[in-house]
Amino acid sequence: MQFVLTSLALALILACSSTLAEWKLMPDKSYLSFVSTKKEHVAETHTFKSLQGSVDDAGIGKVTVDLASVDTRIEARDKQLRETLFQTKKYPTAVYTVGLDYTMVASISALPPGEQQTIVLEGELNLHGAKHPLSADVIVTKSGVNRVQVASARPVVVQAEKFGLVQGINKLAEVAGLSSISYAVPVSFVLTFDVLTP
Repeated sequence: MQFVLTSLALALILACSSTLAEWKLMPDKSYLSFVSTKKEHVAETHTFKSLQGSVDDAGIGKVTVDLASVDTRIEARDKQLRETLFQTKKYPTAVYTVGLDYTMVASISALPPGEQQTIVLEGELNLHGAKHPLSADVIVTKSGVNRVQVASARPVVVQAEKFGLVQGINKLAEVAGLSSISYAVPVSFVLTFDVLTP
């Protein structure tokens, strides 16, 4: 009888430990930027104004970028990016999905406020109708008792040719009268999450 009760208790503990606290992205405290390089040596930084994200209780994290919210500080260029490059009417969002195991989340949760941890995320980017693996070195900071900040430790380089964006980039260069625009696009981010208490 004692063995049965012990086994049941252990099963309950394991079942509970497999459920993680959910995280919800705070868009007003998060940003994502990318760098475009034209004429080989001229670099400009741009952002997206609208981000959504979460980590569910199974450890599946998603960050969704509204591509129509691209902001280059030049409205005519924003329109060109929306229509010619991203084709937002057909592909309105970019989605990065990653699985976080229990050990990783528990390690982050155990950090005292103000402490940091560097981890490597192995996820998948869904962009312009194509899906490809994409890893990211990130610094995770426990910025409050129930708040976590995830920031790129180094830029994540998105290769345009993998996502069918080369034709659009070439068209942008042609319209702007540029000799070239780089197909390698560095992306940086700071994402702030509220950790929801169960």
